[in-house]
Amino acid sequence: RRSGDIVSLIPWGGNVEGVFTENLKWKLNNEILFFDKTRGISNEMISDVAKISITKGLLLVVHNISVVE
Repeated sequence: RRSGDIVSLIPWGGNVEGVFTENLKWKLNNEILFFDKTRGISNEMISDVAKISITKGLLLVVHNISVVE
């Protein structure tokens, strides 16, 4: 995990409510992610640690880790 990694937030089986994020380029503050929309795709970590919380629903989090050679 490191700054610059890409994180996607994908609603799973329905809408996800009360989405909060920290240390992502595009911050979410008590937002709704809709099942049929792509709003949570391809966000960028701006720190080595990001936090995500939700109040209702199921959220699939995909973290694409950057590989340093």
